[in-house]
Amino acid sequence: MQEIVAIIRSEGSFNLEKMEVFEVPWDANVEDINIFDKERSGKIVAACVRAYMEPMLLSHFGPCLDLDGVFDIYAQKIGDRLATKTSSYFTPVISLTRKGSQI
Repeated sequence: MQEIVAIIRSEGSFNLEKMEVFEVPWDANVEDINIFDKERSGKIVAACVRAYMEPMLLSHFGPCLDLDGVFDIYAQKIGDRLATKTSSYFTPVISLTRKGSQI
């Protein structure tokens, strides 16, 4: 969080009004063990990761990389992981106001 605050301050255009960090489970159904499906959960997580990783992977490896195959394997591995351990990630929620503006 300190890095985010430092970037906002150094940029200088905004006031930081509020910032909170939330822990988000990778599988939204983590609370209900009767609904858990490791294949489905693995595919959901893999699709999320693919959304932000695909452009970087294509840029680095080019179109010869079999992204479908890569993320199919990743989905299996993350599904196996979620079947044995609950995993989550953290996401910041930030409220900014532009300096000099009136609300």
